Amino acid sequence: MAEKNELLQQAMAANVGRVSRVETQVVVMSKLLDATLPRLTPLQCMEVEKAFRNGIEDVMAYVDEFAMSGQYHSTLAELTNLYLAALRVDRNRASASSND
Repeated sequence: MAEKNELLQQAMAANVGRVSRVETQVVVMSKLLDATLPRLTPLQCMEVEKAFRNGIEDVMAYVDEFAMSGQYHSTLAELTNLYLAALRVDRNRASASSND
């Protein structure tokens, strides 16, 4: 019984480490986007949006082959829409400031 508990604790520790790594990657990538998006020109925003949409379409086609949870699909859609909206806002902001 003690051996099973030890194995369970090791597995839990490994999972906590993996989750922490993913969380850290999300924080770093979010900060990179926060720093980058406002500096894009309207043309760059459109190019990034197109490449982003194509990448998301590739991911969606790929994951359709696997049984992914509803949570995965809803989070993918939510985050995709969030970043597409951010690109549109930044494109509109950049376009307005270039007209000044």
